[in-house]
Amino acid sequence: MNILGLNAFHGDSAACLVVEGQLICAAEEERFRRIKHWAGFPSESIKCCLSMSGLPIEKIDHIAFNRNPNANLLKKALFAFSKRPSFSAVRDRLKNAAKIKDIKPELAKALNIDPSRIGAKFHSIEHHHAHLASAFYVSPFREAAVVSVDGFGDFVSAMWGVGNGRNISVKGQVDFPHSLGLFYLAMTQFLGFPKYGDEYKLMGLAAYGEPVYFEKMKQIVRLKPKGGFELNLDFFLHHSEGISMIWESGEPKIGAVFSKKMETLFGPPRQPDEPISETHKDLAASTQRMYEEAFFHFLNHVQNSVKNAALCLAGGCAMNSVANGKIFEKTKFRDLYVQAAAGDAGGAIGAAFQVWHQKLKKPRLFHMKHAYWGPEFQEHIYDQLVESGRRELEDSGCTASYIRDENALLHMTASAISEGKVIGWFQDRMEWGPRALGNRSILCDPRRADMKNILNLKIKRRESFRPFAPSILREAVKDWFETDYDVPFKISDTIVLRAVQEAKAADWILSCSEYVQDSLVSAGVPLSKIIRLPYGADTEQFFPLKQKKKNEFKILFVGRVNHRKGIQYLFEAFKLLYPLPNMRLLLVGGVSGGTGWLEPYKDKATYIPHVPHHEVHSLFQESDIFVFPSLHEGSAYVTYEALASGLPVITTANSGSVVRDGEEGFIVPTGDVNALTEKIRILYDNPELRQSMGVKARLRAEQFTWKNYRRDLGKIVTNILDRK
Repeated sequence: MNILGLNAFHGDSAACLVVEGQLICAAEEERFRRIKHWAGFPSESIKCCLSMSGLPIEKIDHIAFNRNPNANLLKKALFAFSKRPSFSAVRDRLKNAAKIKDIKPELAKALNIDPSRIGAKFHSIEHHHAHLASAFYVSPFREAAVVSVDGFGDFVSAMWGVGNGRNISVKGQVDFPHSLGLFYLAMTQFLGFPKYGDEYKLMGLAAYGEPVYFEKMKQIVRLKPKGGFELNLDFFLHHSEGISMIWESGEPKIGAVFSKKMETLFGPPRQPDEPISETHKDLAASTQRMYEEAFFHFLNHVQNSVKNAALCLAGGCAMNSVANGKIFEKTKFRDLYVQAAAGDAGGAIGAAFQVWHQKLKKPRLFHMKHAYWGPEFQEHIYDQLVESGRRELEDSGCTASYIRDENALLHMTASAISEGKVIGWFQDRMEWGPRALGNRSILCDPRRADMKNILNLKIKRRESFRPFAPSILREAVKDWFETDYDVPFKISDTIVLRAVQEAKAADWILSCSEYVQDSLVSAGVPLSKIIRLPYGADTEQFFPLKQKKKNEFKILFVGRVNHRKGIQYLFEAFKLLYPLPNMRLLLVGGVSGGTGWLEPYKDKATYIPHVPHHEVHSLFQESDIFVFPSLHEGSAYVTYEALASGLPVITTANSGSVVRDGEEGFIVPTGDVNALTEKIRILYDNPELRQSMGVKARLRAEQFTWKNYRRDLGKIVTNILDRK
């Protein structure tokens, strides 16, 4: 039984061939057309599958495609009646649906044959059913939770169920117009990345920002009971005006999906040629945070419902490798399978296997262990290409050499990489899916700090912030990553533990704080090799002022004004304390996300973006207390400087300070607004306590001067050398 699976008349057009329950070939049309995400009919992919299998079209028994225009007809009709979308939007949908319903003439035209030669039975598989099938039926699991999340397909944006043997039972879905994929698309467009498939750029940019707009994002995406989510449709156009979509034989294009109201929340959208600012980075980080919040809300409901530790994930959103890398941390799932082409291209495989298992009632026989399902080429083809282009190569100063000895070739390549050269590597069958997995890859040395810029600017000619997916030996994963788990298709990112690796290799480690020490120990570093050596302060530059203004209570924060410093919790505490008379907040340091958040406090809060370090001591002297609610620090210099200035310090255990709770100030739990508010209020109400803590603060700082630091460091080094 031979089944041809198709994703047609949509972005990422593709074809695959399943023979007697085994995947034989799969390829995306973009690889042959050289147009990213090519949309239309996948004629070249079909020809590739037929050629590689040796089967003529007459031998194909079933043809399945991952769309069903008849699915959810009642919901579509009710929506159209209530919302009355634009005529152009309706016309585009009907035109696209007509092509899906009558695919036989298009196939005959592509193969240049008479339609009568095509005897296969045609099957329209609902979009998300095909996604679920594409993940579960090729996975290693006999039973698993199955989840699909994307933009939209057949009026549905998300679907979940249970896979068991050859059956998939659908348990729930999220319908148009609510969609996590569309939310992510809207923000991708808003950030100046307008092309189809640009969402990965936002995901990459998010790593450079802080989620300072997360609270505002909650106005756009709302979480509902039982894992649900919905969009605030005021920020979108797709449900009312509709959006233009072009899927015809070329680059897919989608019109803007966000409304003008998005600008009232975040300001003007970034233009594609506009420089990327800190605000844009923070918007990207906030978008990723909001997506993850809703995504894990959805997944946790699924896991609680099915009580299964295995998850199969599909749909365009399953390409969000950053979120995928957190699934084990944020949910109770302990096994994960994401097929190599998790997006719409993978729907071709899902449609084919849905027919094999559901329509034909056949057993499961296949597990996709690799992604090399495309065409390969014989050596004589390489020879012909080199010879035909030899003159052009020579004119460009290039030479062509044949190295028949594979070991010699590998040695030469490794040497070139170690010298900082960049290698284009081509071998065997083409990868299926968007990731380069070694057969059509660019190889380089990741140890070079400048390599990312070399690749982005000189070779791939793309934005400098764009990351690269790593390849690593399986046996080395546990040494570099938090999760020791197979990720064969590079669709899951985990956190590198290089610092831990280096710490384990060291004989001795100087730790600047108890927080750093505890972090190292929890990561497996022996306590016996850790030596505590706190930082210091310049007690001659930073010292208390004897007389202060009596008519105000000034709270000082010095540092980067962003999420990691816990600044949002200080804002919330200050909001609660705002009615108290004579209270002021002074913020000093670079800010992420503009200064709009200061507007509600402009009468009592002052923001200074930059003060030279030799002048900042005067700000400490003029303040009454220092507040530093950081979520994560090694050991913050500013806490030492505040102590030296005679200020009570309110901070967290994660700031790595030498402040003792109740002595020189207070230690509050990270993220605890109530505790932060309470301690500020105590110091506001008790001038005598402020004064006594300030005296103790200065005495504490005198124990941790840079002079003492140098002395103690010398003793430690001498001690270590004496032991040798």
